Amino acid sequence: MHVWQPQCARRVALINQPYLIFIRTFASMLHNTLMRLSEFERVQLKKAVREIAGDRALVRLFGSRVDDARRGGDIDLLVELAEPLDRAENPAWMTARIIARAQTYIGERRIDVVLRDPASLELPIHQIARDSGVLL
Repeated sequence: MHVWQPQCARRVALINQPYLIFIRTFASMLHNTLMRLSEFERVQLKKAVREIAGDRALVRLFGSRVDDARRGGDIDLLVELAEPLDRAENPAWMTARIIARAQTYIGERRIDVVLRDPASLELPIHQIARDSGVLL
């Protein structure tokens, strides 16, 4: 008895094992860098953060937008400042300004920003975002 297989499944069966491992590895690397943002959105998000937080600020995307298999979700950003905030600068106000500027550039989207400066306490969310996030 013959079981029908799609044409692509038969082609994959013909590929030697080392090539298949390479393809899987390459696909997983690509998976981690694609994320569910367009190149325009990535550039605009970095631009918004750098205008508010400075040129040396690092921006990481984390959360559901990093996983291409998931759908929907807000845009979660970890913004790591190179220098401590001034005493006059309120972190909540800076976060609100980053969100407002980003929405101006990419449109009304749900955006969450986690701010981290060198003088602030390291929280578990910072470590999680750093470990699972993708640098924009």
